[in-house]
Amino acid sequence: MQMNQKNKMSKGILGLWVTSLLVISGWAAGLSFIIDSDGVPNIDGVADAVYEDAITYNISNLVTGTVSSSSDLSATYKALWDTNYLYFLIEVSDEAASNDSADTWNDDSIEIYLDADYSQLTSYGPKDYLYAWRWGDTTISELAHGATAGVEFASTEQIGGYTFEIKIPWDTLEVTAVSGMLIGLDIHVNDDDDGGLPDGKLTWHTLTNESGFNPSLFGTAELYRVGGGNGFTGTVEVSSDPTSVEASSETETVKDLPTAAELASKATHEETLSLLTALEKGQSADRSRLSALVEEVRQDPNLSEHDRFVIASRVGGLDIKETPGLTRATRFAAYEELAKTLMAEFPDQVEPYESLLALANDHDDSVKGEQLARQLLSSVAPASVKNGAQRLLNRKAMVDNPIDLSLQDSEGVTLNLSELQGKVVVLYAWTALGENSHLWVSRLLEKGGENVVFVGLNLDADTQAAQTKINCLAPGSLQLYDPGGLNGALASQLNLGRVPSVYLIDHSGIVRAVDVWKELPEKLTQLVKEGGQS
Repeated sequence: MQMNQKNKMSKGILGLWVTSLLVISGWAAGLSFIIDSDGVPNIDGVADAVYEDAITYNISNLVTGTVSSSSDLSATYKALWDTNYLYFLIEVSDEAASNDSADTWNDDSIEIYLDADYSQLTSYGPKDYLYAWRWGDTTISELAHGATAGVEFASTEQIGGYTFEIKIPWDTLEVTAVSGMLIGLDIHVNDDDDGGLPDGKLTWHTLTNESGFNPSLFGTAELYRVGGGNGFTGTVEVSSDPTSVEASSETETVKDLPTAAELASKATHEETLSLLTALEKGQSADRSRLSALVEEVRQDPNLSEHDRFVIASRVGGLDIKETPGLTRATRFAAYEELAKTLMAEFPDQVEPYESLLALANDHDDSVKGEQLARQLLSSVAPASVKNGAQRLLNRKAMVDNPIDLSLQDSEGVTLNLSELQGKVVVLYAWTALGENSHLWVSRLLEKGGENVVFVGLNLDADTQAAQTKINCLAPGSLQLYDPGGLNGALASQLNLGRVPSVYLIDHSGIVRAVDVWKELPEKLTQLVKEGGQS
C-alpha cells in the first residue's frame, strides 16, 4: 500500500499519541483499532518495522485457572490490515511451554476469534471463525468451518516466551475489507506448564470462556485508515500538536483525536486496570489508590459504559475471590448479588445478565436456579439471555415427563428414543471445545453395562472434525450431529441452553434428571436397579 508522506506523518502521529500515553489493554474496553498497513509484513514470526504504527493491546483477562506472574503467562497483540489480508502479531511471555496433548487448547496455544460480518450471533454462523495455533506445531486449525485457505503463519521462540505472526486473507473470511468496517474479534492465550489439563487462560475481551460457541461475546475491532473514510486519497496537513490534525478542503475529515480530558480519563482507566491485574495475579498493589480510582472511573462521563462496567465487574470479582471462608453456596450468593448490582448500574451491558443466567444453570438448588431464570425473564435482559432463561425453565419442566425424540445420525439414519425403552439412556450434548466434560462422560461407557445406552449429541459445525474426535475418545459410541449448534432443531427440542448438558432417561422413557454431573454415576446405578436390570 502506497502512502503520501503527509498521510504517513499523520499515521505516525496517531501511533505517537496513543503509545506514548499507554499500552492499551482494550481501547474502550472491547474496541480495538486495526490500522491500515503501510507495507506488507514478512510472515516470519519477527516484528517488522511495519508494526511500529500498530497499537499494542494487552491480553490480560484471566477467565480460567490461575496465572502466578507475568512471566508465567502474559501476552499482547498488534493487528494491521490492507485490502487483501488481516495481520496479527501476538507476543507471549511463558516460562514453561508445553505441547503434549491431543487438543490445542490443552497446551500452550493462541486462539483468534473472528466475526467477519459483525453479525454478533449467539451461535456460530457462516462467517464466524475460530482459529487456533499451538506452540511447537506447524499446522493451523479453524474449528468452525475448516477455513484455512491462504492462511499463513510463522512462530519464533525466545527466552521466556514465543511469538506468532499470522496473515489471514479476507477472501477466506468471505468479506471485503473497507475502512471503517467493524468486525468481531477476540484473542485468547492458553497456558500449560506441566502437561495434562491447561493451567490458565487469558483473553483480550471476554470475561468468560464461552466464546467457542457464542460469537456475540467477542469484542469489536474497527478497520482504521488514518486520513478519513473509505478510499481516502487526499492529503492531510499535520501540525506539531497531535490533537490538531486538519484535512484540506478537498479531502474528507480525519477522525477526531481525543481531547485532553478524554486522554486523562483513559490514563486513569488504564492505571486502574494495571492495579487490578496485579492484584488478580497475586502481586502487591496500592489498595487505597485502587479504591479511589475505581470510584473515579465509575463516575467518569468521558468513559464508555462498557469501560466503567469492566472495572466494576473485575473489582467485584476480586473482592469475592479474596473473601475467606466462602462455601459453594455463599460464593454463588455473592456472585448473584454482584450480577444484580451490575445489572442495576449498567443496564445496557449484556455480561451481568449472562452471568446471572450462568448461575441459574449451575446452581445446586434447582428451585433457586428457576427463580433466577424467572427474574431474568421479567428484567430488561437481552433477548438472547431471556431465550436461555426460558429454555432453562422448559428443560427443568421436562423432568418426570416422557420424552420421545426423533434423532438423525451423520448418515441420516433416524433413531427414535422410544426404541431404546427398557434401557436407561444418558443423552449428553457436547462440542469439541468441551472435550474435557465429554471425555468424562465417555469414560462412563465402561461402567454403564449392557442396560445403559449413551447417546452423544454434537453441536459443532465441522461434523467431520467431531467424528474424528469421537473416534479417538469413545470409538463405537452412538453419536448424533446437529451443526446448527444451540440454534439447531435438536437443541430447540431439548431446550438446550448451554453445552455440555446431560439428560438422564429411565427404562420407561421418563426424563429423571437434567443438567446432572456429579450425581450421574449414583443416579445411573439407581435407575438400572429400579428397572430390574441389576
